[in-house]
Amino acid sequence: MVTFKLTRIDMTRLLYSLKGEGDLTPLQLLNLSVKSDKEHEYDELKIPSFFEKLERRKQKSEHGLSTNEIVELGNLCELTSLKSTAIQNWIKRDIKDMIGHPELGKKYSIDQVVILLIVRDLKSVFDFDSIRMILSALFNTITDRHEEFTELTKPQWHLIKGIISSTVFSVFTSHLQSTAQEMMFNTLQLKKA
Repeated sequence: MVTFKLTRIDMTRLLYSLKGEGDLTPLQLLNLSVKSDKEHEYDELKIPSFFEKLERRKQKSEHGLSTNEIVELGNLCELTSLKSTAIQNWIKRDIKDMIGHPELGKKYSIDQVVILLIVRDLKSVFDFDSIRMILSALFNTITDRHEEFTELTKPQWHLIKGIISSTVFSVFTSHLQSTAQEMMFNTLQLKKA
């Protein structure tokens, strides 16, 4: 069984679809992403089971996700590794004020999921005090994070540009660190042999 990885752009499209926006269902988007991946050939894919459950619902509305589903979704994204215990700690302690309670029954809204995925991308470089400052600069408060900007002012654009750049560097740093650790582990294993 092979797991494929989505680009950040594919993940963005998928999140919009999970929010009930767009023409394609989440499962259709996943299948399109797989077909467009010319680099790999897949015999059987490991697509999280909750996507099939969502597909059967047939209604065009936002889908809420449990913490385990958030982990499965996040791990579909390239250069990402999430664990359920980390998500639960963030929700209950580290960014509790930014996430709030589940907004869709016992499940988290896609906006809440996006915040958790941003935290994951930032966590490899920044501590939680810095992450809370970054999230506050972007979203202000839980109730204010749905604000839509029709046009960004120059200061808003510079703020968002800086945060996006820092997040990209954080993702690359995490990837380089895990690659270096994996290479060192493999080197030490060869020495033992």
